[in-house]
Amino acid sequence: MTMWNIGNLLDPMTVYPSTDIISICHAISSHVEVSEFCLTFNGVRVAQSRDPISKLGIQDGDTLEAYLKLVGRKPVITVYPLHDQTPVTVTLTLSVGFDFTYLYPTTLPVSQLSTTRSVQWITTADKDGTLHVSGVPASYLFWEAVQLSNAGPIHTHFSNNIFNIDTDAFAGFMDAFMKKCGFLHKERQGFVTYWGPQLTSTPFIAIRFLTPKEYQDAVKLDVEVKEKEDVRVVRLFALFCNLTEAGNGDTNVDEQVAVLLEEKLRPDVGREFCVFEWGGIIVR
Repeated sequence: MTMWNIGNLLDPMTVYPSTDIISICHAISSHVEVSEFCLTFNGVRVAQSRDPISKLGIQDGDTLEAYLKLVGRKPVITVYPLHDQTPVTVTLTLSVGFDFTYLYPTTLPVSQLSTTRSVQWITTADKDGTLHVSGVPASYLFWEAVQLSNAGPIHTHFSNNIFNIDTDAFAGFMDAFMKKCGFLHKERQGFVTYWGPQLTSTPFIAIRFLTPKEYQDAVKLDVEVKEKEDVRVVRLFALFCNLTEAGNGDTNVDEQVAVLLEEKLRPDVGREFCVFEWGGIIVR
């Protein structure tokens, strides 16, 4: 008999070696939508199939775990060099516990994304931020990944360095915060218009920004340029949690901006080679 669980949402249940994965998913879906969880065994995502779990090497006493999906939504990377047609190579490497789910511009077939830890875009960039990947123009590099375990690599706790804001204040708060970090208007507008509509179900929102070290440890970003230029990289990844009652924030904007900028001055597009990234996760 094999045990499985889904965090603290369901009690552990017993299944048998002859049980297939689709049947297990169907049982869980009576409590949680299929699209909102993933099954893992020994840290590896298990695809839905009619194969019995014994075929996967799962034996009596093993644990097949079901986790609520934590999907890093719309992390996008924008690049602003000092000269047009600047060759730039951008590489992303996921830590163990993440799987890529989508890329654009595409560098790998979707069917291969869950088996790779690293992706690379070889591009040329113009001063206005336009990128050219294999001859295709793009405004940004897009990637998405799912976290396969509640234990990390991104820890979703809201124990400190939290902003608690009214939902109606979200747009103004994020625009001002990102402006202090050096993000241009199009990045700020993109962030607000993507996340704002998804956070309106409650009157309050808790926000925590990953520190540069937290984010780099989870998803390593490397930017290579042929010319020996200094590259300013600013990465903003937010954890959101909807609140029904007002909470008590314990941080301030200037302190958190200083953390994200790693105690450096705000980047100056047009005077510095700048790379920006933004994304987030809603934590339920």
